[in-house]
Amino acid sequence: MQAIVSDLAEQMYYAAKHRLPDKKSFSITIAERRGVTADEPVYLIEISLHPKLPKLNCEIKMSGPIWSPGVYQDVAKQIGQALALTRPIPSRKWDTALLAKLTDCTPQTIERENQRLSKALETDFTNPELHAQAAVLLGAFLLRDHSGKFFEIRSPLSLVTAHLTMAAFLRGSNPTDINEQMAEAMLLTLVRDEAQALERLKDMGNKNANVLAMVRALQTRNTGDYRLLDRVEGRFLS
Repeated sequence: MQAIVSDLAEQMYYAAKHRLPDKKSFSITIAERRGVTADEPVYLIEISLHPKLPKLNCEIKMSGPIWSPGVYQDVAKQIGQALALTRPIPSRKWDTALLAKLTDCTPQTIERENQRLSKALETDFTNPELHAQAAVLLGAFLLRDHSGKFFEIRSPLSLVTAHLTMAAFLRGSNPTDINEQMAEAMLLTLVRDEAQALERLKDMGNKNANVLAMVRALQTRNTGDYRLLDRVEGRFLS
């Protein structure tokens, strides 16, 4: 939770001020509230963004998994209000080009898209679609990891959650982007919530070939049933 809120606060500060907060004055303090049930703990969060800004006191009720973007929406709203961060008007066009590229799952593709997205975010950090794409890219990176006992999933998962929370804040009441939906399905897959992941994938009734290819791959990953791939031409294992 400390990592997620820190990543989120830094992203929102950068979006508002075009620079990262000063490490000397930036801090996140989290404490568990006493007297609540163990099934749904409550955390009190104090956020210091800048000496000239009042400290924020937020509360998080863990009504979902710790990496669920929905858990952090109220915190994002408070940070956004404190920084006077405005929401842009997002595009209504679904861009599936990244999903098409990531189907080969090669490290070269992942790094190439990482460089592209980094440059795009430098100039357009308040674009919710770019944050959704960043979450998808991180999800693809985690899904292809083969480091075994050296695999440390928590830090990149926290960054995925921060990007998705940022994307949701920036789009406001607009419909979720296809990349945002896919990234959430990837997130659920990575935390091994197979039932929820499959439910999300089932709702992606898009006939776009790029979307269907990723849906099929994630369904296979969650079920372990490789018969879904029997009719796919030109498939390969990476």
